[in-house]
Amino acid sequence: MSFLSRLFGGGKKKQQEQREEQRKKQPKESKPRVRSQPDFPLGDNIVDDPDVKTFADLERHYPLPAGFEYQETTAGVPEIVLVGHKDRYKFLIEADMLTFDKPYTRKDGRTGYKTTEVIKRSRR
Repeated sequence: MSFLSRLFGGGKKKQQEQREEQRKKQPKESKPRVRSQPDFPLGDNIVDDPDVKTFADLERHYPLPAGFEYQETTAGVPEIVLVGHKDRYKFLIEADMLTFDKPYTRKDGRTGYKTTEVIKRSRR
């Protein structure tokens, strides 16, 4: 070890080791993520928006594009339905966006998915 490295570099390693030991000793603070729970059953859907508590809130905050509508199953679970068809879709709401996937058959025969995104309508 040269004179300069002992003079300037030796202390840094010890300081870094001491910092690492202190970090290991300190308990990590973790804030558990609290998901909102709407008043209606979710089924396979995921809703992570505290403003959506009822079925009416869902329709008001996330209006669907033309040709789609919300319907409730007999169990009260909301689904997205393509008007005039029997196709039903599960949805996901997070980060102020609702998304659902509509499957289709590609030219090569494989199944592809067209994702529809609905941005949350702001309060008026």
